[in-house]
Amino acid sequence: MPWISTYTGGRFDFDNLRPEQVKIEDIAHSLALTNRFNGHTKFPYSVAQHSILCAHLINDRRLAFDALMHDATEAYMPDLSSPLKRFLPEFKELENKIWQQAIAPAFGLSGKYAAVKMMDIEMLITEASQLLDCNWWKEPHWPKPIDIFIEEWTWTRAESEFLMSYYQYKGKNDN
Repeated sequence: MPWISTYTGGRFDFDNLRPEQVKIEDIAHSLALTNRFNGHTKFPYSVAQHSILCAHLINDRRLAFDALMHDATEAYMPDLSSPLKRFLPEFKELENKIWQQAIAPAFGLSGKYAAVKMMDIEMLITEASQLLDCNWWKEPHWPKPIDIFIEEWTWTRAESEFLMSYYQYKGKNDN
């Protein structure tokens, strides 16, 4: 069985990746229930909320949509913390394959831009500074945290806000 069942009742087949298998409702639901930092945060903090904040902090319309969708692969495969990914190159290959063959064509995404990657890193530092009991983010080689306050959302709010952001940004990109 090389497929998973999705929230909307569909199948995501890893042996036959196709854009038709990808549904925004599945992505929003799954990311809203997936915690960042393997759940080691002071309160549940979802990948959906992270993606929304990334998108809202980017001024360019196209890049904001890409920022919203940048972690969409995590709806179909679990994420691994960055230190582990370097030991599992096949994992990164599968993630890239899902992105390139299913998610990117489903939504007209061309790739992860440098500005989106930089925002992802800035959010990582901001999230670490507020949500983790650590201080590695204070090391001089890391950028400064963004001046925002991360509040606790329910998963239902994260799902709803993700969908609203999707339609807001997707509509802007269709113009």
